[in-house]
Amino acid sequence: MRRDRLLWGIVLTALGIVLLLRQLGILPVAIPWAIIGPLLLIGLGAWVLWGAATRREPPTERLNVPLEGVERARLVLKHGAGRLFVGPAAGPSELLSGTFVGGVRHRITRDGGLAELELRMPEGAAPWMGWPAWGGFQAFTWEVNLNREVAMDLRVETGASQSTLDLVDLEVTDLRVETGASSTHITLPAHAGRVRARIDSGVASTIIRVPEGVAARIRVENGLGDVRVDRERFPRSGGGYESPGYVDAVDAVDLDVHNGVGSIRIE
Repeated sequence: MRRDRLLWGIVLTALGIVLLLRQLGILPVAIPWAIIGPLLLIGLGAWVLWGAATRREPPTERLNVPLEGVERARLVLKHGAGRLFVGPAAGPSELLSGTFVGGVRHRITRDGGLAELELRMPEGAAPWMGWPAWGGFQAFTWEVNLNREVAMDLRVETGASQSTLDLVDLEVTDLRVETGASSTHITLPAHAGRVRARIDSGVASTIIRVPEGVAARIRVENGLGDVRVDRERFPRSGGGYESPGYVDAVDAVDLDVHNGVGSIRIE
């Protein structure tokens, strides 16, 4: 399959160069559009059919990490493509439980009451493996459930993903999310005390929900994208936005948002 992709990459690049030279008048030879169009469609159709014909059902792995006295955890999720869900449904004796369509690699270290855990896609997995010809977004569907009683630092790195981070009932006190060409929905913790969060959004659509009763201080650094903030809840304050009573609030989030060319909504 890599050879097929390489071949089509070369063909399309060469065609683009020929068309550019023709447009610039450097190449006076007429381009036979009546032939090129059908050939491209035939080639693309053959490529998709080949991917569908050779597709195999992705493996499914289940992972359960026992709590074993952990009081605080640092978790890194590296999910390049597909669908990702993070929620609070781990059992009381589990630090983490999950189902991973497409497989997962994990590494865990423990030091007393502290655990550090990293989950990443299998060796050799790449974003193109989530394309429709190879099983669609089901190819790498991760459902990750965390223990709602453990204080946690959470870092999520995604690529071409559809991600839902339901943290409302979790004790995530430090959150870092980096997205690529993705769609991301984040619900921040409701009762984790003072929370720090940073969202770096690329070519993405991101919705960030601050639960009712949680105050927020929000700073936004925007590139070419679109950022919308609920100003009734978070009025303008200095160079950002801030809830009335933020300083004295028991449950509050200090939120930094860095947006590239995507859209972000904070509500």
